[in-house]
Amino acid sequence: MKLMQVLSLQPQKELVERVKSLGLTCNAHSRQQVTEELSKLLLNREKLKETWINLTQSEKHLLLQMSYGISLASYSTELLTSLRREDQHLFPSILHGLKCKGWIYEGENGHLTLPLELKRTIKQFTLEEWQEEFIILPRNKSQDYYAIYDLFEFMDTVSDSKVPLTKTKTIYKKQLLNILKLLSMEETIPTEKWRFGYGRHFNSYPDCFSFLYDFCFDQGWIVEGESLTVTEKWNSGQNTSINELLDRMLRVYIRIYRRSIPQLPFIVDLLTNMLSGGDAIEEKQLIHKIKDYVDPYYYDNPKQIVEKRIVSMLKYIHFLSLTEIDGNCYLQLNERLMMRTK
Repeated sequence: MKLMQVLSLQPQKELVERVKSLGLTCNAHSRQQVTEELSKLLLNREKLKETWINLTQSEKHLLLQMSYGISLASYSTELLTSLRREDQHLFPSILHGLKCKGWIYEGENGHLTLPLELKRTIKQFTLEEWQEEFIILPRNKSQDYYAIYDLFEFMDTVSDSKVPLTKTKTIYKKQLLNILKLLSMEETIPTEKWRFGYGRHFNSYPDCFSFLYDFCFDQGWIVEGESLTVTEKWNSGQNTSINELLDRMLRVYIRIYRRSIPQLPFIVDLLTNMLSGGDAIEEKQLIHKIKDYVDPYYYDNPKQIVEKRIVSMLKYIHFLSLTEIDGNCYLQLNERLMMRTK
């Protein structure tokens, strides 16, 4: 809803409290004056920018979540879980502060809402902050679809030769090594003592192959018995366009990884919007910006999660494109995704 619509739904007492907390002077008994003063302040970009700069990281995070992912939220569900775990105990005070500063309101049915004009302004402020790190590069038109190449290589291997499975339904190490040698990422069998949270056989398979396997299983193209078997669904699956396959991979990736990274849908949305203009950002700068939104997960700290579980995987499924210049790595949104945001 637009700001004036949101304000029209607020009780007079609530509006007066906002006016007082924001230091505005007007006739508190006149609903029209109160509404006009509030809207005048909240639609003043310079004043709003001052307020935005002085917000805490947690306050900005909450507003960004509402700007990109959560349009309406109840008090105890989406908004609370959108914060990092270490900040969730601060949720009541964060919410109260944002209400007092005029950002968040209670709308119909008691849902919390962020007016449309404020959403747009928040997105613009965030983009301006990111643009400080952007450089202009020619669009990376690389056709190195590693995940697509690996998909067909893996499915051809399973179709052409018997791939026996262990009692835990994983591929035997010898056969797994042979398969990994055929694929693009040159992965090896993981040796970490702990591996869980990112797929059904993540403890036994390396990162990219684990996702590739889960994707094929999710699509119903393979089934697990005494050996791995290709199903009839692959007959139509192998005729799917590259763009459709990449879209499906992104959806499956988010669904699997969000169990351990609850903020992942928001992060993907944020990257799509921030990089939609075709600009590039140095990989280490992107990692630095994203890690503040992520919780640690057991032995993975936020930086490791962003590097290994987000950026590396988004490059693999061709969501992000990599360009190296003088030893520095720069990332852009894949061209096909940029075209959709126009």
